[in-house]
Order: sequence, then structure tokens, then C-alpha cells
Amino acid sequence: MWEWTECWNYMYALIAFSFGALAGFQGIYERYGSYSNRAWRFLPGLLYLLTRGLFPALGFAGLYHYGVIRQALWLQAAACGAGWELFVRSKWYVKSVPRGGDKFEEIYKGPLDLIRWYQSLFLKAIDSHFAKDKIAFVGALLPERIDFLTLCERVNSRINAWTDESVKHEVNGEVAKLIAEFEDERHKTSGQQPLEKLDEKFRYRLCYIVIRLVGRDGMETLVTTQS
Repeated sequence: MWEWTECWNYMYALIAFSFGALAGFQGIYERYGSYSNRAWRFLPGLLYLLTRGLFPALGFAGLYHYGVIRQALWLQAAACGAGWELFVRSKWYVKSVPRGGDKFEEIYKGPLDLIRWYQSLFLKAIDSHFAKDKIAFVGALLPERIDFLTLCERVNSRINAWTDESVKHEVNGEVAKLIAEFEDERHKTSGQQPLEKLDEKFRYRLCYIVIRLVGRDGMETLVTTQS
């Protein structure tokens, strides 16, 4: 019984883990905003959250193993998680660097610099997965036998069903700019690039813009053929 109790007490490390994982998710949210719930599910996102939570969890487990903490374990686990985040976000003064005249810039370094570098590695990896996922999503939903200009007309027509006037205005504006760019490029590359390739490129670009402005469900409503 005592051994089982000891084992179960290590589960309090999950509280410490949650502090690190939530801090990691904050970094993902700052980069991807409303798409964060999708971003963290890619393998790089999962690995990033797991490793961010692992350090405070191991800290708690180590302190408990060596008997440093024994009472109010849930509170101690929370303290380990919060303490770890305070540590990695701390900075220390290094030196002052002259910036001309009487001005000086104070240089601070700390664990946060390493965390940001570490975080950027995973966020860049998420970008690659996100791009592949978005390309596949658009390719699966993009209507066949409909050219770019016709697709623009469909988007402009269906966006009128939206209640948010600012969204309507933004979509119409982006579509107008894309049409102007399409016409300009078509005239510049006349005879040099097959119209089908140019048309396909701009159809994909239109879909990416629509996803950014109204989300995936909105893109499906605006772009795909409806019976």
C-alpha cells in the first residue's frame, strides 16, 4: 500500500507539467492566434508542449524523490511549475553598450533567450506542417472546371450573406486586389506561361486569403459548389 501511495504521489507532477505546457501553448497562440488549436496538434507542436512541461514535472519528481517536499503536494507541484516559469523568464544584467553620444543600451541575458530559440525551432516546423495541411485542404475543396475570375465572382456574391460588414469589406477588397494582380501578370506573361497554370496559382491564392479572413468553414461556404 505504501509503495502504491508513493507511486501515485508522483502523479502530482502533472500539475507542474501543466504550467510548462500552458506556457508553451501561449507561444503557439502568439504565433497562430485562432489557429492555435490546430497548430499544436501537429507533431512539432505536440513535442514542443511535451518538452516544455517535462522540465517542471521532472523538477517536482526529483524534489519528491529526495524528500525535499512531502506535504501539500498539489501546492508544491504548482509552486514547481510556477517557479520554473519564473526562472526561464528571468533575465540578468550583462553590460551597457554605447549607442552614440550619452546614450547607452543595457544588455540582459537569461534562460528566456534559450527558450525563444528553442521555441522558434518548433514553430518553424509547425509552419511546414501547416502549409502542407492547408494545401491539401484547398486542393480537396477547390471546385473543378471553374476559372479564377468566376471563382472571384462567387466569393464576392456569397460574402454578402455575412453579417459582419467589416469582413465583407475586407474580402471584397482583397479579391479586387488579387484580380488586378492577376490581370497585370496575365498581360506581362502573355505567351510565356500557360494560362491554366496562372489561373491555378491565383485560385489557390484566393482560397488562402479566404481561409485567413473567414476560416476554413467560411472558405468552404464561399468557394465550394453547393447543391
